[in-house]
Amino acid sequence: MAGPASDAGSTRRDARVPAPRPGSRPPSETRRDGEAATGNESLMRLPAVLGERYEAIAELPVQGAESDLLLVRDARGDEHVAKIFRRGYSADREVWAKLPALDSPHVLRILETGHADGRDYEVAAYAPDGNLRSLLRDGPLPAETAAEFAAQLADGLTALHRAGIVHRDLKPENVLVLGADPVRLAIADFGLSKVLDQSVVFASSSRTLAYAAPESLSGQVSPARDWWSLGMIVREMATGRAPFQGLSETVVVDHLATRPVSADDVPDPSLRLLCQGLLTRDPRKRWTGAQIKEWLDGGSPPVAEESRQPETSSGLPFKGRRFTRRDELARALIEDWDHAAQYFFARGESGEAWRSLRDWLAEMPDDDGRIDLVDGHLTTRLPSDVKLLHLVRWLDPELPPHYLGRRTTADDLPNLAVLAEDRRHP
Repeated sequence: MAGPASDAGSTRRDARVPAPRPGSRPPSETRRDGEAATGNESLMRLPAVLGERYEAIAELPVQGAESDLLLVRDARGDEHVAKIFRRGYSADREVWAKLPALDSPHVLRILETGHADGRDYEVAAYAPDGNLRSLLRDGPLPAETAAEFAAQLADGLTALHRAGIVHRDLKPENVLVLGADPVRLAIADFGLSKVLDQSVVFASSSRTLAYAAPESLSGQVSPARDWWSLGMIVREMATGRAPFQGLSETVVVDHLATRPVSADDVPDPSLRLLCQGLLTRDPRKRWTGAQIKEWLDGGSPPVAEESRQPETSSGLPFKGRRFTRRDELARALIEDWDHAAQYFFARGESGEAWRSLRDWLAEMPDDDGRIDLVDGHLTTRLPSDVKLLHLVRWLDPELPPHYLGRRTTADDLPNLAVLAEDRRHP
C-alpha cells in the first residue's frame, strides 16, 4: 500500500448515502458556510471516511457531553447531521445493531454508523425546523394538536420497544420536527439508549431529571420509563409549563421519590386521562402503547389508583413521641436542641431520621415555603444547628427566633453576651 494507512475503521451505510465525491476536499479542510477556503477558522475535523463524502457546513448549537454535532452536505447538496462522539465516549453497538429493524416514521432514521480516527460517529437526516421545544415556546398547544403529537410519539416508542430499545432520555429537545405542514415528529438522540435483554435491567447514566420516571432514580431501566417521559411531555404540551421549572435537582428528586405528579392542571379531560395513565408511579400499572391506542380510539382505559402517602396524623417520630402539629414539634426541638440537630442532620441525607423528616415535610402544602426550606437550607452544607434554626422558624413563625436552644431576640442579646464570655457555657 502506498503511503500511510489511516484509521478508517468500520462503517455501515444506508444505500441512499452517496459515495465519495470526486475531487473532494481533504477532511481537515472543512469550513463554515460562506467562508473562504483560506485562512478563516475551520470547523472540527471530520473523520476521514466522512470527509471523503461530506462537506462540513456548520457546528450545530445543541452539543452534548458525549458528542459534537456538525451540519454536513453531500455531493447532491442534501444536508445531514453528523454526530461525532468525543474521545472516551462510544455508541452502544447493540443499539446500532437494532437500528435497521426500526420501521416507524416517528423514529429518526440513522443513515450511517461507524468508527474512524478513534471516534464513533452517526449520520442522520437534518431537521431544519428544529425540535418540539421550539413548538412549546408560545404556551400550551390545542388539545387536538397535543393528542396528535402524543400519537406520533407513542408510535415511535412502540417501534423502539419492539426492537428491544429503551430510549431513557425522552424530552422535547430529543423530538425533532421533520415536517411542518403537517407536523411530523421523530424521536432522536439514542445516546442513552439501552438494549433490553431482560424485561428489567439496572443501569446508571446521566438523564434529564424533569422527565425521568420515579424508578429511574434507582437505576431501573424498562420500557415503562419512556412512557412516563411521554406523560410529562403531554402534560407540558397541555399546560404550557415545563415540569419542575425553577426547582433544583434536590427538590425534583424529593418529589419524584415521595409523591405523584398531578395532572389536575391539565384543562382538557381527555388529555388529563392520558397524563394520569402515563404518570402512574407504579411502572407495572402504567399505561403503555396498548392503552394509548385504546385511548386514541375513544376509549377510557382504567387508571391505577395511586397508593396513598402516609397520613400526616401518623406523625414524625422524635424522642419517643409522634408529632403531627408543627408548633408542637418546634417547641420540642428547641427544648432538646443539641439532640435534635444531631439526630436529624448529623448524618446528612443518608440518615434515617432525615429521611423521616423529609417524608413528613413532603406531606405539607407547597404554598408555605416548604420547598425553599428544603432546597435552600436543609439539603445544603450549612451546619446542623443553622439547619435546625431554619426548620424551627418554618415550623412556627410565631415563635421568637431561637438558636442553640436559646431565644435570640434583641432583648436577649445582653444576657447572651454574658453567657458568651462565661467559659462554663457553650
